[in-house]
Amino acid sequence: MPKMKKKGKKQANSAELRPAYAGPAKKSALLGWAPLRKPTPDEVIEEALVLLENGHFEEAEGKFREVLHTSPDNFNAAFHIGRLNLERNNLYPAAGFLARAYQLAPASWEAGGLFGYALWKLGDFTTAVQLLERSADLTPDEPALLHQSLICRVMSKALTVDDDPKLWPAALRYLLEGCGNAAEQVGFLDSCGFDKSAPATHNENIFVKLALPLIRSVLAEGKLGLALKLHRYTFSRAALFPHTQEQWAKYLDRLNPLFVEAGEALRARADQRPFRDLGNTPPVVAFVVDTSVSAGSGFPVFLSMLEQVVRVRENRMIPIVYTLVPAPPALTEQCRKWAVTLIDFGSPEQNGKLGEGQLHQLETVGEHSRAVGVSLAVFFSSFEAIVCLASSFGIAPRHAYFTMFFHSIAAPRLDAYFAGASLGFATKSIRGRTWRTFPPVSPYPFPADDSPEGVEMLGEVTAIRTRLHKRFSTLLGTISRTEKLDETFIEVVARILRESPGAGFLWFGHENEPIVSRIAALFDAHGVAERCLFVGWVDTRVYSRVLDIHLNCFGLPTGITMTQTFSAAGAYVLKRGAEANHIGLTQLLASLLDGIESETHLAEAQAIFTDPEHGENLVMLAEDVEQYLNYANRLIRDPVFRGKVGAAARKFMDKYFHDSDCTGRAFVEHLIDVAGADQAPPKRRKSRVVG
Repeated sequence: MPKMKKKGKKQANSAELRPAYAGPAKKSALLGWAPLRKPTPDEVIEEALVLLENGHFEEAEGKFREVLHTSPDNFNAAFHIGRLNLERNNLYPAAGFLARAYQLAPASWEAGGLFGYALWKLGDFTTAVQLLERSADLTPDEPALLHQSLICRVMSKALTVDDDPKLWPAALRYLLEGCGNAAEQVGFLDSCGFDKSAPATHNENIFVKLALPLIRSVLAEGKLGLALKLHRYTFSRAALFPHTQEQWAKYLDRLNPLFVEAGEALRARADQRPFRDLGNTPPVVAFVVDTSVSAGSGFPVFLSMLEQVVRVRENRMIPIVYTLVPAPPALTEQCRKWAVTLIDFGSPEQNGKLGEGQLHQLETVGEHSRAVGVSLAVFFSSFEAIVCLASSFGIAPRHAYFTMFFHSIAAPRLDAYFAGASLGFATKSIRGRTWRTFPPVSPYPFPADDSPEGVEMLGEVTAIRTRLHKRFSTLLGTISRTEKLDETFIEVVARILRESPGAGFLWFGHENEPIVSRIAALFDAHGVAERCLFVGWVDTRVYSRVLDIHLNCFGLPTGITMTQTFSAAGAYVLKRGAEANHIGLTQLLASLLDGIESETHLAEAQAIFTDPEHGENLVMLAEDVEQYLNYANRLIRDPVFRGKVGAAARKFMDKYFHDSDCTGRAFVEHLIDVAGADQAPPKRRKSRVVG
């Protein structure tokens, strides 16, 4: 039910909602006698209100019904019976009694508001909006009513809400003042239809008019932890859908400056000592990680990168690790094994997560950085808002950002940007910014075949393939989140299936997402639904071995799952595109085909992807949809060629992804360059600048 402010004993409407006889009612009950005269309706109403106050709801409702039976025009009785039923979610009787109350007192904003709320719950959104907005006109200091009308508009599919001069300000006021905590604020935004399945125009409206002002207000109050949570929530609702880097940048360009400003303001207020200049001593490089690494798919990548740095640094740099959330036990153990200092700023001793202790946490990180002489802080695929906040505040003399995925972040105090986006030590221009690049790191994802886990996994793979091959001659699939399967890609999949009647297509994701039914409907419209199996949420390593051919989606391509396919010697089809050309295997293979890697790496990689028997190209990277279809059809019809493509993919992974020393050496060179304290590095390969 909508939250409405209490106005004391007298209600702000024309109906008689006033307690007048509490004293006599209580006195008669105490003395054990009843007055000789029959109680008036008002006296019975007051007795019922006393019962309500003491939690006797059924007895109270009985009293209200007693009054309504003898006085059918009694507003109080009808209103309170309706309200009690609404609170118990008895919607039909609630709507009936509230309708009667509203008929008796059309100037009562409470009756109109609750009647509108009941109709909203029953699905009559149009009438509900009219009642709620009319009630809001009667009491301008009740933004809860306009909040409810906003929700009704959303649920009646009026998803692009007009610029109402009173609705949006009232909704924002309710968000800032009426919601008591982050959960209620998030619930409010959810109830307004702020969701990845909503039209982009609606999410944009909610983002600009509610989410951004809310985050700005929370930051102004110094609630850093809450602001970070709201940033992450907002980003997940609007910034990732449609799933493109342009959409990502569109929202980050407006969200992140708020955290840059907050960091700058905190830095101006904080009494910080200057960072020490250690001259030519080996630079100390701090790797800063948060939940995006410690609790996600990036954790094994980070461990692998750290291990490489430790192994190949040759005492020319000193790595340490800062965690902004409680350190995973595996990280603690590995740091102990490698003799790497780990400072857990998320531990209870350090007062919890960054932001929860407000400015203190940033100061603590900065003070430790000064004490040990950190030269460079590298945010390892960290949450963008934390990077902007911490780098603008200043936790080291220099700051850098390493990404495994997108390249949209920009903060004024970031001195370098790192990405696994080349086959050696290089720089590349990605989205108009210079990135220091090196071979991507991707540890071999599968357990040893003869280990207990490996034997179990191979058994599961064999069982699934045996079952599915009874239905389909060739197993196609896309191992990605459902939002990446756009209509164009689904149409291409349908064409492939029509041209190969024996093939089947597997797709994956969370079962309870609304987008699943929409995708299923698209497959049905193309007449291939029976051959397109939704598998659900799975171990992607298993299904990268199950598929005969991994069809990569258009737009933003799959990431980790495609590297798993390559590592499993699986066949695949990729497609170039504005998004794909800047991320993952697609951009690496595009650089290879376009001849813009260093000569040494170019010759090595091209040899891997050339069929020694026939001299054919084994890189299945399509220029357009027609070539994509041709590659897919060739792989389906030619199992021998399919095996050669998969073998080349596995060989490429072994050379450039699984060979951690290759990545480590190039990464260390970049780190020392940025840290600015190199003593006598070995001669480097020439850096290749790619436009």
